[in-house]
Amino acid sequence: MEVMAFAGKDPLRAPISLALEIEVYANSIESVYRRLGRARLTTGRKRVQRSQRVQEEPEVLVADTMDVPEGNGNPLGNGLGRARQTRPIGQGDAPNRHQQRQGIVPPPVQNHNFEIKLGMINLVQNKMFHGLPSEDPIDHLDEFDRLCDLTKINGVSEDAIKLRLFPMSLADKAHQWEKSLPHGTITTWDECKKAFLAKFFSTGRTAKLRGEISSFIQRNNETFAEAWERFKGYTSQCPHHGFNNESLLSTLYRGCLPRYREMLDTASNGNFLNQDVDDGWQLVENMAISTGSYGEEYEHNWSSTAHSIELELR
Repeated sequence: MEVMAFAGKDPLRAPISLALEIEVYANSIESVYRRLGRARLTTGRKRVQRSQRVQEEPEVLVADTMDVPEGNGNPLGNGLGRARQTRPIGQGDAPNRHQQRQGIVPPPVQNHNFEIKLGMINLVQNKMFHGLPSEDPIDHLDEFDRLCDLTKINGVSEDAIKLRLFPMSLADKAHQWEKSLPHGTITTWDECKKAFLAKFFSTGRTAKLRGEISSFIQRNNETFAEAWERFKGYTSQCPHHGFNNESLLSTLYRGCLPRYREMLDTASNGNFLNQDVDDGWQLVENMAISTGSYGEEYEHNWSSTAHSIELELR
């Protein structure tokens, strides 16, 4: 076809022109291949260089925020070329912030002149509760309430005063308990008393006091006034004992010494158990006052004499 393109021209010059064009075309193709080869060679070299850099860089097993700048002989250099703030290894061993550990949070006070006097704080701290088994948590609440009743400030609620003072009345185990409460757990005085008793008034203590009440027996050397006081002490130490007044009076009557049962029956027209509950309670109170008015020495002497006579008659 190339030969036909030269039709009508000098047949001797046609091969020469064709050869020149072929040579030019071949040179252009060779130039294109050379450029492509150089481009491929450059790309290949870059890939090899990147691969070599990755192989030469040490593996740094730290978080990005802990990248360490290379240089200065640091073996953990990561080649990022930017300085990072160093963190000492032991930095996390010391606390760097403090949050108030307050399980008991008193309500705010609008009275800007509100102030708890130092004398009141000293009174509260003189009646500390340590959380020991020998301590009575109800007795502690009673004493604390009495002290707080000495302070009345206009515009300041009971919750505001008592919730600020109560933590100051705790020590040792009780103090640790208060600090371990989640923040804001207690915001009223009623909540505080319930949480305090739930922690320090055990179910075993409840069972023991209920047993003391239900099995009450007057001692031989004990006056009626002393027996009644001891009996009421058990009930006050365990206000959740669950016994009604009928059961309490019946238990007391059956646990009294025979002489005092006779006195109760005589004052009740023959049978104390037939008395109305309120009347029976008042009768016991009056009898305790009456027998106690003679003095403890008289009662003890009479009880000892009666006990001796009883032994002689056996």
